[in-house]
Amino acid sequence: MVALFFYIPAEQECISTHKVRAQLVIEDDILRGLGMCLQQAKRARVRTGALLANLVIVEPTLTALKI
Repeated sequence: MVALFFYIPAEQECISTHKVRAQLVIEDDILRGLGMCLQQAKRARVRTGALLANLVIVEPTLTALKI
């Protein structure tokens, strides 16, 4: 009776393996999507920083020119 408790039929094992693989693929897609979002956010931050740096340089020039 104890042996039957640990017995897993082959069909159930295949189904659970497919479920796990499907779940891993979904999680991998989600993580890949998050990674792309993070990369885009980093790029946006770099661009924003560059724009702000340009404004800091340009602003004193505009003040000196009284524009």
